[in-house]
Amino acid sequence: MSDDHDLIGREREWAALARAVAATAGGAGGCAVLSGPAGIGKSHLARAAVRAAGSAGLTVAYRAAMEVDRNAPLMTLAATLRETDLPALAWLSAESPAQSTPERLGRVLEEVAADRPVLVVVDDAQWMDEFTVLAVRTLVPRLSSSAVLWLFVRRPGTGGAAGNALDDLVTLGAEEIVIGPLPDADVELLCEQRVGSPVDATVLAQADRCGGNPLWITQLLAGMRAEGQLAIVGGRATLVGGEVPTSFIGAAEQRLGGMPPEARLLLRAGAVFARPFRLGEAAALLAQPEESLWTFADADVTDGMLVPRGDGYAFEHDMLREVVYNTIPGPLRDGLHRKAAAVIGAVGGPPAEVAEHLMRAGPKAAAEQSELLRTAAAEIAALAPGAAANLYLHAAAGFGAHDPRRAAFTAEAVPLLASAGRLDEARQQGEAAFRSGLDATTAARLCLGLAEACKHAGRNRESVEYTSRGLRRGGVAADVRAKLCAVRAHAQFYAGDLAEADISGAEAHAIGADPGAAVFGLAARSLVAAAQGRFADALEHARTAVELADDAGGEAVHRHPQIWLGSALTMVDRLDEAHRVLQEGRRESIELGTGWSGPLWHYYEAGVEAGRGDLTVAAKVAAAGVELAEQQAVWQLTVPLLGTLIRLSLLRGDLTAARGFAEKMRERTRTGITAAPEDVLWPEALLAYAEDGSEPAVSHLRPLYETIEERPVLIGQDPGAAAVLVRIAVDAGRTDLAEAVVRAARALAGRDPALPSPAGAAAHAEGLLRDDVELLREAVRRFREGPRRLALAAALDDLAAAERRHGRPAAARAAATEAGDLRTACGAAKVPRQRRNGRRATGGPLTETELRVAERVANGRANREIADEMFLSPHTVDTHIRHIYTKLNINKRSALATWYTNQRSIT
Repeated sequence: MSDDHDLIGREREWAALARAVAATAGGAGGCAVLSGPAGIGKSHLARAAVRAAGSAGLTVAYRAAMEVDRNAPLMTLAATLRETDLPALAWLSAESPAQSTPERLGRVLEEVAADRPVLVVVDDAQWMDEFTVLAVRTLVPRLSSSAVLWLFVRRPGTGGAAGNALDDLVTLGAEEIVIGPLPDADVELLCEQRVGSPVDATVLAQADRCGGNPLWITQLLAGMRAEGQLAIVGGRATLVGGEVPTSFIGAAEQRLGGMPPEARLLLRAGAVFARPFRLGEAAALLAQPEESLWTFADADVTDGMLVPRGDGYAFEHDMLREVVYNTIPGPLRDGLHRKAAAVIGAVGGPPAEVAEHLMRAGPKAAAEQSELLRTAAAEIAALAPGAAANLYLHAAAGFGAHDPRRAAFTAEAVPLLASAGRLDEARQQGEAAFRSGLDATTAARLCLGLAEACKHAGRNRESVEYTSRGLRRGGVAADVRAKLCAVRAHAQFYAGDLAEADISGAEAHAIGADPGAAVFGLAARSLVAAAQGRFADALEHARTAVELADDAGGEAVHRHPQIWLGSALTMVDRLDEAHRVLQEGRRESIELGTGWSGPLWHYYEAGVEAGRGDLTVAAKVAAAGVELAEQQAVWQLTVPLLGTLIRLSLLRGDLTAARGFAEKMRERTRTGITAAPEDVLWPEALLAYAEDGSEPAVSHLRPLYETIEERPVLIGQDPGAAAVLVRIAVDAGRTDLAEAVVRAARALAGRDPALPSPAGAAAHAEGLLRDDVELLREAVRRFREGPRRLALAAALDDLAAAERRHGRPAAARAAATEAGDLRTACGAAKVPRQRRNGRRATGGPLTETELRVAERVANGRANREIADEMFLSPHTVDTHIRHIYTKLNINKRSALATWYTNQRSIT
């Protein structure tokens, strides 16, 4: 097949046809049936076969049958064979068909084929007249041993005499070549070929709606180009207008115009359903008996635009449905959607589908069915908050400007808008409702919605403002006040107002009018207690919340207090119990369909796995949480999960991954999202320490250092963090900051001396600061009593260094070996990055850039070569080398090479 007639995505079908043509050229006979819907490329393949046959020396007869052929006996076959201009067939023009005609045709074709092989192609074979059908039934089997190839091209499912005859030929051995939709890759290739350049996702999205039909894709692209809807941006074609091209609509309307009026009505009624439909549904919309539509659902009558699908019918492809839908006049369309809503609702259809029809039927219908819209919105809110918000707003639009129901529906839409990332719209809708004049409770509900919206978006200060605005109103229902207090408590916590958060949480619990609010308030109090290092109180508040939710059920259960119980259990070293609680709670949330909680479960589960030292599992859990949060557009929950992934990547020695996660986290925080400092500042500082040393890390950590004694939650979440904080401070020459960490760790351990991890953290931090071997041994002993393997490995590593400095090499080797084995078992890097820096330098750790320069010096590169490789100036390279010499207390390149080689052997 020549390049100019390349058949994209039809290699298999063309190979079958090419084999048949080649076999006929070699003297064999045969029959093939090409089957596929209109526009799928059947005729294109048939014409390619005609060209190949002509090139191979065959006599070719080709004609497309027409519907009018049915009115004249032998019209199809006679007209096809006359296309050969063979003298032996000239009699076909003058003679009326008779019973003997097929016999005579058979003799003539045998004689012709004996001299030169023949290809007979009948396109649109579903229109063959009955006499041709009888002739074909006779001739194809008779000529099977002659060099005659019959090729019939048809639409499937057309039935009738022609369809039955072709089915029988296939049964008797004819090869049926079924042509289906183009695969996605071939659709893209076809688009590129027709447009003349690569295409982007906007073009492909439109093309995909053509159901892989090459003709429709080609016509769509031609219309887009003609109407200026395609632009080349960055070498790719992109869609700059979403309307269906008028030429494309015209092609569909032309097909509609040739149908009986009843068929057009059926198609329009079916187009109202954005899915396959049953004839009974279409009949109900048209107020006609179902049996009156049977004839008009036939593929022959609808020109193949409708195809059977399950127990009903569907359009050939979605773009065709949309075009038909757009031909329905507006008022008629509204009426059809109102009827569709009634029809689906009457049989107990999905509320969401009923709601979709009401959305399209205009505000009057929405007002009449507002409760149904509310039900549908509640059903889909967890998984599709944006769609649910649209339903609430559509219902609201059906009421008058001063109707209280308008504000009530708007208030329910507001938090969903924010959950879908439409925060500005949430504010606009909420403020507009405020201006309409609301009673105290409705206004407070609206404040609640806006507060939840801001909290979900990570705008905690704004959330506090809205809750305070609602609580200032007098006469607000007690349950609404309780909910406002609970939301305010969480917003205040994440804004850093711990004392105020605890007061608000206690008030939500004390009001007692709403169990869900009480549970949520207790959860906030648990968070506050944990942040302040009061782990026993955190556990008590969380347990009380779980018991209250179990007793009350309903909305209280949907608050999932097991999340905070799992967190509190983690901080008191009960990791197995925490894991079990979180797993059970997550299963319950899936059963309840509370999708909002999914990312939180992942965050706390990742914390448990990291605490156990299962870094690979922890990273998978956290990454799944990020993906889930992004799917649900719960952007604020991506921040702590990304912070977790930064820390895990550094522990695993993957600096590149850590940088990538950090950039994603920064993108989120730049939008105004706030999160706990332990979730943002701590991972940023660890990354800075790994890349550039202690001074940038201290800069990130200053707020944590300044509040560590009042807010020691980081040490509770990660007991190994205390020693790291000390190490960073000491490396930067800030022993005052290191002393504050030691005081915080000692105070935390003193609250519950029996807990191994806080005690180990305190001994490790102080032992590192004082270079006290006994304290480091105490840290190792206490960490051995608990479940945190990586904290133990870190303490062992520092103990090994101390033992070595104090002249006990055997003890140092034993501790270092055990530390390395633990890290390997946990999936961590053999030596933590920050500790590598500490070993490398006596005058401070080398920065990442300095390490890369050192590597090249060790490999024998000259300064100019290093400058070229690293895209630096030679002067900058020289400066880096002088800094390295100062830090390592050396003055020769050979000494630097020796040092770097030794470090490679350590790591």
